[in-house]
Amino acid sequence: MFQKLDAHTVEGMFQDFLQKVVKYMRYIVLFLNNSAVMEMDTDEPFLTVATRERIALPGNSDSSNETQEAPVQTLESFQLTPWRFAVAGAVFLNIVANNLQYSSYGSVTSTVAARYNTSTGTITGQALWNSAAFIPAVYPTMWLLDTHGIRYGLLVAAFLNTTGALLRWLTFAVPGKVPLLYVGSIVAGLGASPCMDASTKTAAHWFPESQRLTANAFMSLGTPIGSAVGSLLGPLIVNNDPSNVDAFNMVIFVATAVLSLSAVFVRKSKPANPPSPSASKPLLPFRAGIATITRNLSFWVLAWVYAAILGGMATVTTFTSSYIQPYGYSESVAGNLGVTIVASGIFASLVVSLVNDRLKMHRAALKVLACTFLLGNVLFFLGAIDSNRSWMLYLGCALGGAGGLPVVGLAYELGVECSFPVAEATSTGVLNLASQVLLVIMIPVTNALMDPVDGTLERGLIMNVVVAASAVMAVFFYLAVNRRIELEKEYFAMEKAGRKPEDEGRVEVEGVLV
Repeated sequence: MFQKLDAHTVEGMFQDFLQKVVKYMRYIVLFLNNSAVMEMDTDEPFLTVATRERIALPGNSDSSNETQEAPVQTLESFQLTPWRFAVAGAVFLNIVANNLQYSSYGSVTSTVAARYNTSTGTITGQALWNSAAFIPAVYPTMWLLDTHGIRYGLLVAAFLNTTGALLRWLTFAVPGKVPLLYVGSIVAGLGASPCMDASTKTAAHWFPESQRLTANAFMSLGTPIGSAVGSLLGPLIVNNDPSNVDAFNMVIFVATAVLSLSAVFVRKSKPANPPSPSASKPLLPFRAGIATITRNLSFWVLAWVYAAILGGMATVTTFTSSYIQPYGYSESVAGNLGVTIVASGIFASLVVSLVNDRLKMHRAALKVLACTFLLGNVLFFLGAIDSNRSWMLYLGCALGGAGGLPVVGLAYELGVECSFPVAEATSTGVLNLASQVLLVIMIPVTNALMDPVDGTLERGLIMNVVVAASAVMAVFFYLAVNRRIELEKEYFAMEKAGRKPEDEGRVEVEGVLV
């Protein structure tokens, strides 16, 4: 099936258009660069992004094996192409499409339950199966991305996302509505891994060292933005009327299908020339990378920090209305809280990524973010249990978003840094696997902690605080060296000193030859 998608009959109608887009984007970039100061600072060992843009050559290349041996590169061969923005945009839009479905019922759980004549626990349970479906998809996804590249991973994600949304919409036409709803959620869950795991690989192979974190953060924002849009659309379309749920499912399907079409714009998995020294280095074969990850203690410390923060945030998204409605809040407030989390998270993600792309203070930033996330969870708990403290509820969401969302892109980058030269999709896939496993545990536990008398989830809120506190404790044990960053510093220092890297052989970083 995917061979048909790869055929010229599918791509031909886009080919001329894409070539023109890339051509004019390149003209714009060159114009802007030529109007700026192009001279390199003699004290700066890095080749400027502007210079790499100016010397970039047209064309892309693809590979059937992403981990194959790469030739040694010189400074002049590190080149950038405007096409990288289209690739990052496609990854971002597919992540949005996937998370649009995941969070769509979070702010209208009670009304959706009434439409399907079932309990709220059954509706939140479909989110559990969505997350559980991610787990068996991780291994084949890592293999697909690291062996065949970003392009095929996105095509698979687009197909699964669209199919899952279609099945959920078709529940209006069949007698067994709830089983089909679950099947649709499971199919969409299988599509989460290919698009989410592609972000770090895209940043590594298409962007220079001074833009990697920003690019990764941008693509990762597809998760909160998709979740926020789903949470906001729910109350607006459903409007407390169970008969509107079918229309809501149709809107989600159409939006998912349109967003997923962006996958066909990714015509190549890698550019013709690497954008940075680390991108030119050979990566470990897939199975060797898996074995290396399992022995890396620092990576597993990072995995727990990431899982605790992301699992906690996803739990809040899933149970937003269930947390606050028993205390007198409305479904519209639940939707507004989702927007608050995303707005603060987007702002914080941009600040953190831009600053750290320049200063490379990844570990310090992770510590600050974990503490901020914990404070946000405490305030959310205090505000949720008393409707007279709504300001505290909103402040908690703002701090939780600001402390939680930037961790996604940052942890993806740190996962590659501490495990390099393991392939990027492998480290990112394991991080996402850890968060999904924890989420699969937290969702049924939260349901079990619901008070059987009044339906409150005070104990579930306390659990979220405890999980966030565990992330804060673990983050101070993450002491790994940023291997890619150190490699590139040494590489550029050698070039500045007039020594050719190819004459020096492989560079050793903390005892690891890369």
